[in-house]
Parts: sequence; structure tokens; C-alpha cells
Amino acid sequence: MGPHWNPKATELVVGVDGGGMVRVVCGSSNEDETECQNMRFKVKEGDAFLVPRFHPMAQMSFNDGPFVFLGFSTSAKKNHPQFLAGNGSVLHILDKRILATSFGVSNRTIDQLLRSPEDSIIFGCSSCAEEEEKIMKDEEENRKREEEEKEKKKEEEEEKRKREEEEERKREEEEDEKKRRREEEEE
Repeated sequence: MGPHWNPKATELVVGVDGGGMVRVVCGSSNEDETECQNMRFKVKEGDAFLVPRFHPMAQMSFNDGPFVFLGFSTSAKKNHPQFLAGNGSVLHILDKRILATSFGVSNRTIDQLLRSPEDSIIFGCSSCAEEEEKIMKDEEENRKREEEEKEKKKEEEEEKRKREEEEERKREEEEDEKKRRREEEEE
């Protein structure tokens, strides 16, 4: 399903058949990562997930099978999803050059995105889910590596602190010993 967001409702999605990948983008410019994070996750039959309103999302099937899902809206009001591709895209109101620069893509890519038929909700994209899964795994490996590096650095700092404390303790003992000897010599 093409990238879109819901302007008036949160969406509850349930996997009905097969599996795929879902990409949800944080719908705000809030810098606080605890409040909002971009997400990529794998979904299979029976899984359920929520997508808050204003969060763009796309659902992708794997090449080896379908991804059938059922979405429920939390609003009874007219809630028409806003698609980012096709003739009805909300992006048509923006300058193509600005869009291309903002997304880090070529003007040609933006033209292709916006040139899709108006009623295009489902797009053909071979290996999209596979690519998303690979990116997700790469990000996970990078996160683990960063955590391991942080832990290693923390351990090294702890060892350094212990060495410094031990050296300070030895200096103090040496000073105490020197002081004791001077006092003995003075007596």
C-alpha cells in the first residue's frame, strides 16, 4: 500500500494472511526520541499494530507471498487517507525541486512519484519488503555494535578510574609511610 497518513484517526491494523514489512515515519518534528520514533517492523498473520494519526506509513508484501491486512479507524468522521503518491498526492502543492532536495532524491524520482495514476493505492514494488527487512536488520546490528562499544568504553573508564584510585591510594600510603619515618627519625 502506498505511503499515506490518516489526518483524523489512529489506525488499528491486523494481519489477516501472509506477511510483510511496515514502515511508519514519525509525524512530528519533535526532537525528543522518547516521544516519537521512525519504525520498521515485520508483520505476519495475526499480528496487530497501531499507527497514530499524522504518521505516514506504507505496508509492503514479500516477493514470496501476499500481505493481506485489515485496518480499522478510531474515528467515525470522514477520514480519507492522504496519499503521498499519484495525481491526488498532497505533495502536488509543493515545489518539486524543494521536495527532491528535502527527500534527497532527484527531480525525476519526484516526477515518477507524483505521476502515478490518481487511484493508485497499491503499487508494484518487487523486493520492497525484502529491502526494508535488510535495512531493519542492518540498523539492529549497528545499534547492537554501538551498545557494545558504549559498554566497552564504560568498562575501560571504570578500569581507568579503579587504577587511578589505586594509584592515589598507593601515593597516600607512601606519603603516610614517609611521614611516619620522618616522625620516627625526629624522635
